[in-house]
Amino acid sequence: MVSNETKNRPRLWVDFPPLAYAKGEFYFVGVMPLASKGVIYIVIDSFHPRALRHCREKGKLPALSFLIERGHLDESCISIFPTVTPSCTSTLATGDHPAQHGIPGMVWYHRGERRIICYGANWLSILKSGVYQSSMDFFFNLNHKHLGWDVRTIYEDLESQGITTAAANPFIYRGNDEYDAKIPLSIKLTTLFELDKGKIHGPKKLCLGQLHQPPGNLDLVTEDVRYWKNFGINDKVSVAAATWFLQQDERPDLLTIYFPDTDSVAHSENADCCEPCLTNVDKHLSKILDCFDSWEQALEEYVFVLVGDHAQSTLEKGKRAFIKIPEILKQYSQARLGENPVEGKDIAICSNARTAYIYILQHRQGMRKDIMKKLLAELISIR
Repeated sequence: MVSNETKNRPRLWVDFPPLAYAKGEFYFVGVMPLASKGVIYIVIDSFHPRALRHCREKGKLPALSFLIERGHLDESCISIFPTVTPSCTSTLATGDHPAQHGIPGMVWYHRGERRIICYGANWLSILKSGVYQSSMDFFFNLNHKHLGWDVRTIYEDLESQGITTAAANPFIYRGNDEYDAKIPLSIKLTTLFELDKGKIHGPKKLCLGQLHQPPGNLDLVTEDVRYWKNFGINDKVSVAAATWFLQQDERPDLLTIYFPDTDSVAHSENADCCEPCLTNVDKHLSKILDCFDSWEQALEEYVFVLVGDHAQSTLEKGKRAFIKIPEILKQYSQARLGENPVEGKDIAICSNARTAYIYILQHRQGMRKDIMKKLLAELISIR
C-alpha cells in the first residue's frame, strides 16, 4: 500500500501521449489519458516490433499483452540517430537530441580532451583505452562530464518539483542526490587502486549494480553482480531493484527500469531477439505487476510506459557487410583509441556499428572532398 505521506506529495500528471521523454523505438501505455498517477517507465534495450509481434502470436507475452490490450501500442515511433545505447538513452532521459545533450555515440572524438571516447563497447576497446580510463568514462564521465549541463534529466526536473524518482540500473542516471560509488574490487585491482572511490549524483532512490545500492534490505544474489554479469547492470538486478522499490511503504512517483540483456544477444545471435530474450523480459514485467494486489490494481496506481531505445538489423555475412574505413583512408594518419592526448594526426575514425564518425583533425585543402570520393567509390564497388 502507498503511505499517506506518499499520497500527499505532488504526483505526476500524465497526458496522452505520455512523457515528452518517451521517444524510443515504440511504447505502450497501460492506462487511459489524464490521470493523477505515478509512472513506471521501462527501457528495453534492442526492442524490435518484429520480436513483439512474433512472440505475441505464439501467446508467450502475457504481461506485455495485458498492457497493450488495456492501453496503446505505437510502432511508428523511431529512434534518434545514431541508434546506439548511450545516445538513445541520453535522449530518453532528457528529451533532447545528441546535438543538445552532447552524447553523439558509443565511440566519439572529444575535441576538448583531444582523445577518442569509448564507453566500453567490448573488451578489446577497454584494453586499448585502459581499464582506468574506460571505467572513468563509463561510470563517471558519461553522466557527470560528457552529458551536457545545458540539458536536464527527467530525475533532475521532477525532483526539483518535489516529485520522488527512483531508478533501477539506468544507463543515464544523473540526478540531484550525491552518493559514494562502490568501485568493484576487480576494477580496483586492475587499476592498481588508482580508481578506488568516487562520487555520483543520481535520483533520490537509486540502484546501479555494484556501483550503488539503496540503503535497506535489498538482497541481491552475489553471482548477479560479478564482473561477468556486467557488475550487476543486468536484467535480474534491474527487476530485483524495481520490485524492492515498489514493496517499500513509500513508493516512488516515477520509477525507471532499464533492461539491457536483449542487446548482447541481438548483436551476437538474433537481431530480432525474440526468444528467450523478450519472453524473459515479460517474466520480469510480471514480477513488477505482481507487486500490487492485482495487475488491474497496478494500472490504478501507475501509468506504464515501455520503450525500446533502438533495435537491430540483420546483416549479410562476409566481407560485403563491412566497410574498412581505416584501410580506405590509410593515406591519412589516424588517431587511435587510447592515445591521450592525440597529437599530429590527420583524422579520427569512430565506428558506431553501422555508423562511423570521421573527424578531420588537421584540415588541408581538398581533404574533405578526397575522403568523400574514396568512401563513395567503395560503396559503389560493393553494391
